[in-house]
Parts: sequence; C-alpha cells; structure tokens
Amino acid sequence: MTEVLSYGGGVNSTALAILLINEGWKGLLVFADTSSEWPETYEFMDFFEQDWLKPRGFEIIRLHPKFTPEFYRKRYRMPLYDYCWQYHMVPLVRARFCTRLYKTLPIAAWCKKNGIETQLLAIDAGEAHRMPQAQRPLVGRGIDRAGCKSIIREAGLVVPHKSGCYFCPMKSRWRWRVLWAKHPALFQKAVALEENASNHCMNRGALDPSGKITLRQRLYTYEHQMELSL
Repeated sequence: MTEVLSYGGGVNSTALAILLINEGWKGLLVFADTSSEWPETYEFMDFFEQDWLKPRGFEIIRLHPKFTPEFYRKRYRMPLYDYCWQYHMVPLVRARFCTRLYKTLPIAAWCKKNGIETQLLAIDAGEAHRMPQAQRPLVGRGIDRAGCKSIIREAGLVVPHKSGCYFCPMKSRWRWRVLWAKHPALFQKAVALEENASNHCMNRGALDPSGKITLRQRLYTYEHQMELSL
C-alpha cells in the first residue's frame, strides 16, 4: 500500500523522510506550497531533492494553488499572501485556516484522487499530544526534535531552517528580527499585509506574537536599535 509523507521542508519532515527511505520505504513525498515559505526553506528543498532524494529514486510532489488548482477549494486558488491581501486579513493563531486550507485539505484531496489512504505526519515525540488519531511514525519511535536533528546530521546534511510562512503570527519575536535582518523586503510585505487588514477592520488581528505592537512599530525599533520589552 502506497503511503504519503506530508513534507513541509523543515526539520521533522526531512528527518522522517531520511529515516523511512533508509529503511526501504517506497512511499511519496507531497508538499503543499503556500508561496510564502522562507527563502531558506525553498533553497533547502531544492538541494535535498536534487542531492539526496533523486539519487535514491524519490522526488517531491509539489502542490500549488495556481499550478494545481484542482486540489484547492475555488476561493483559495491563489497564493496565501494574495488571499489575505484580497480579503483584508492576516493568519490568526486562534484560527489556523491557512494550515487547513493551504496544507491539510490540498494534500488530502491529492491523496483521494490518487487512491491513497495512508498519510504520514512528521509530528515528533515532544508534541505527542497533537493529532493522536494520525499516523505519526516519529511519535511511535519516541523521536523528538533533537532526535530529528541528529538524523539529518548523520545523513551528512545541514539541519534546515524551521519551516513556516514568513508572515506567520506564531513566529517568535526573535524570528521576526531575523526576518527583518535577512529579508527586509519580506518583512516590509508582512508590515503591509498587517496594515491592509487593520485599515479595513481593526479586529482582523495582528501578526506580532505579543498582540500589543504593530509590525511597523517593531520595524521602527529595529531600524533605530531600540530595546523592546514586548
């Protein structure tokens, strides 16, 4: 029976792919692309696919709202950023519609079309409380985040960047600063997205994890080297 690994381009799913393939697994890797991952994630995925997966007979099947629209609900057949801009909103921690509509459902639709019933999720043992009904090989083997990093290093690879959209509100304050330092244009896009939402409706939410400061205010503190307690 063919299995699908829901691949995200980050630490856990990369470690699970390496672990399974080294054991002789013959499944498929499917990635649902929001078009908003950090550049480092796309770079790592390209490297991992060309230098590690393809020599072993594997590739990453990539779903995208523009290029494979049949796996997305009609309203969401555009990149996540464009959707949020059009509807004057931002992703919210308390309502993770982006994960469901841009990741979970497209991969499920792809599996259904291809007659595949088993989907593997790369949830590690440190998050064993998440989705207990799902197939979670890392949890079953007791492999936590540190164990995932060890698997990747033992394969001779550099541990990839944490996966996730660059404007995800679940990002830590430290990662917002890293985004500003390494990808200032993307930080500015996140600022614009937040303002586009708040200018239309004040209760649309904020992207900053504190919920007490806007990204433009945070940007000001970065540019003027100010300390920020939030």
